[in-house]
Amino acid sequence: MATTTSKIDSAEVRGVQNQFERWRSGKTGRERIPVKLWGMAAKLCETYSLHRVARSLRLNYTALKLEVDGRSPRRPGFHQRCRKPAFIELTQGNLPAGIIPESSSAEYVVEAPDHRGGTPRILIRHASVLEVAALVGALRTGDGASGRAS
Repeated sequence: MATTTSKIDSAEVRGVQNQFERWRSGKTGRERIPVKLWGMAAKLCETYSLHRVARSLRLNYTALKLEVDGRSPRRPGFHQRCRKPAFIELTQGNLPAGIIPESSSAEYVVEAPDHRGGTPRILIRHASVLEVAALVGALRTGDGASGRAS
């Protein structure tokens, strides 16, 4: 049975591999990978899978994923470029009647990015869309941080 490899064999990837090897051979200690090299690696992920690029370039998969997702704090000006995502408030008053049911047996998963770059998920069951929207609004403004019921 033939073994398969997840490494990529293309001229484009070999060029980036050579850049990484040149940097690795000249670095001293635990020097961080330059932004330019991270960008080259991330660009390869537009064509190849994250796993294959990370393996071919001998990079940490999670660090490469953060770079590709644009959440890497290594990039200059990262915090200045981050913008709050758009938020649309749904209320019974601004939608036609019957669009939002009063109660629901549906389940909702709310992803709420935190200040450390993580994205915790909250599973909500048996709530109306308005209740979920109110929770999301409270999470965004910080009003729901105390854990008190209204």
